[in-house]
Amino acid sequence: MAYKRSILLINKPFQLRFAFYVCSWLFVLSMVYPLSIQSLFNSFMEYVRLDPKGPEITKIDSIKNEMTNLLIFLQAGFLGITFLVSIFISHRIAGPLHKLRTLFREAAEGNTHRRAKFRKSDHFQELAEDYNRMMDELGGTLTRASNQLDAAIQQIEHAAQKPGAPREELEKSLSVLKEVRRQTSFEASV
Repeated sequence: MAYKRSILLINKPFQLRFAFYVCSWLFVLSMVYPLSIQSLFNSFMEYVRLDPKGPEITKIDSIKNEMTNLLIFLQAGFLGITFLVSIFISHRIAGPLHKLRTLFREAAEGNTHRRAKFRKSDHFQELAEDYNRMMDELGGTLTRASNQLDAAIQQIEHAAQKPGAPREELEKSLSVLKEVRRQTSFEASV
């Protein structure tokens, strides 16, 4: 069954900031066209005003205003479409990050068995693979440590039941416990 996300704004601050950023740059860069056409019309109007037998200035001015209004309308529509596309693209980024954040929180609470799975169209597919590999390695390390602890506990219990508790068996079990502690320690090595 395909995994489907039903909420479009998963990380609203990020997605809106992303869309605003894309649209603002697009707006600034695309203003070249309307401003160029406006400048061209103004130059043409100056030229027409110099010619007494030229076309009627009011008609050209009317065409200029219609063209400007059309460009403003097209610009607004284009920016609206760009905003929606930006939200859609940012959804493909925010979704996997949101999912990973949820999985990290669950893992911190002890649920280390859930695995990351993203939609095929999501970005950062490699993060799901890396998360799953990390959890598998962590699970393997903890399982090995648990098995070693169980064996050491059994050895200590067995040795403690013997009269005169052989020191050699206790030292061997103690070294196993120290090794498990070293393997499972989260302290940063300096």
